[in-house]
Amino acid sequence: NRNGLAPEGPALPANWPQSGLQQIWQSQPFSSDVGDGSAGGYGSVVVADERVYAFVNRKIVDPDEGSRRATDVVLCWNAATGKPLWKNETPGSVSHWGSSSTPCIVNGRCYVIGGAGTVYCLDSKDGSEIWAVEPSQVRRDISSSIEVVNGKVILMCGLLTALDAKTGDTLWQQPALTGSDNSTVLWRSEGQDYLICNDEKSKSVACVSAADGKVLWTTVGGGKSTAVVVGDTMVVLTPKMMLAYTLTIDGPLELWRNSEVHDRGTSPVIYEGHVYHIGSRGSAACIELATGQLAWLEEVPDTEISSPIVVDGKIIVQQEWGKKLTMIRPTPQKYEVLSQVQLPLSRAASPAVVDGKLYVRLNHAVACYDLTSPGAIQQK
Repeated sequence: NRNGLAPEGPALPANWPQSGLQQIWQSQPFSSDVGDGSAGGYGSVVVADERVYAFVNRKIVDPDEGSRRATDVVLCWNAATGKPLWKNETPGSVSHWGSSSTPCIVNGRCYVIGGAGTVYCLDSKDGSEIWAVEPSQVRRDISSSIEVVNGKVILMCGLLTALDAKTGDTLWQQPALTGSDNSTVLWRSEGQDYLICNDEKSKSVACVSAADGKVLWTTVGGGKSTAVVVGDTMVVLTPKMMLAYTLTIDGPLELWRNSEVHDRGTSPVIYEGHVYHIGSRGSAACIELATGQLAWLEEVPDTEISSPIVVDGKIIVQQEWGKKLTMIRPTPQKYEVLSQVQLPLSRAASPAVVDGKLYVRLNHAVACYDLTSPGAIQQK
C-alpha cells in the first residue's frame, strides 16, 4: 500500500543483541562489476508469493577502451532459502544513480523500469520476457517504481504514464506531471481509483484519475518524496516542509504544515495517530496527525533516502548511510532507540519485512535476516 506499514506477522523482540541478527541467507554478489549501489542502482527488494525480486542496473567499464556500458538485470530468489530461481539480463543504459526502480509483482507478472526508461514485463515464475516498451518522452535514470491499477501499469517516467498491463500499449500520458523519482500512490474514493502524485518540477501534489489520466486537482507539494496516504489522509514531505491534507474528490483540505520538518527524498509513516519522520537530513520527528503539534524533533544519523517501515509496533530504518539498521519505538513521548546493529546496507534502498523476516539490499547482494530470534550474524 506504499504507506510504510508491514503486514501482520509474528511478535518481534524489542531488542537485538550487540552481536547482531541471525542471517538466514545471502545471495551471491550481483556481479563482480557491481561493488556498490552507484554501480547497480538503489532499488529496494520486493517479496511476493514466497519469492524475492530485485532490479540491478549493472555498469560495466571496459579497461582497455575506457568505455562504459550497462545491463538491466532482474533477479529472483526463493524467499525461504535464497536459492536463485532466475535472472533476466537485457542491454541497458548507463546512468548516474544506476536507475533505482523497485519491481512490482502482480498476477504472475514482474514489472520494472530499466536504466534507459524501458518498461519490462516478465513472467514472475521464470523471468521470461512478455513485453518490453519504451514510452514516449521517457527519461533515463528513473528511480520511481511501478504501480498496477485495474490492468494499468502506472509509472512516473518523465511523463505520468499508463500502459496496458497485458500488452504494454500506451493508454494515456499526463504531461503536467513529469517526475521520475517519486512513485504514485493509490487512493480510492466513492468506488473510483485515483493516483496521488508528488511532483518535483511543478512543486505540487496532484490527484489524477487512474482511468484516463485527468488531473482533478493540485496542491502544495514537491520534492522527490513519495506521499503517504492512509484512508483519506495524506502526508507529504517537501524540501521545505511537511504538510497534511484530508483528501476529497473536489480538492484537498489542508490540516497543517510544519516548516521545521522537511526532507529531500524519504517518506514518513503514519502510525497510531502520529506521523513519524526519520530522514535524510539528520533529523527525526513525531507530529500529532490531527493537530500538527510537534511532539519531538531530534538530530539523528542520516538515512540518505531510505524510508522507514513499521513492523509489530516498531519502526525499522537504516541509518548512517546504510551502515546501521535501527529499531525505534514509535511513541510521542520521545525519540527512543530500542536496538541497532551494523549491516552493510545499500544506502538508499528501503527494507521489506514478511513473517518476521527482514529482506534488505546490501551494497552488492540481497540478504535475509531473522527478526524473531536474535543471534550472531553469520557472514557468508
